Amino acid sequence: MVNGAFFTASGAGASSSYSKASSLSARPSSLVGSITIGAGALNCKKGARC
Repeated sequence: MVNGAFFTASGAGASSSYSKASSLSARPSSLVGSITIGAGALNCKKGARC
């Protein structure tokens, strides 16, 4: 039980290569801007490349 919630494991789980590829090591908070600079919605226009 975690904070009053129960969790039941199901499925095969993720492979070890998935967890390595999708994890980041701890970095200083000063890097948030540079890490997320390209995040967010795209500004696409009809008929033009996005």
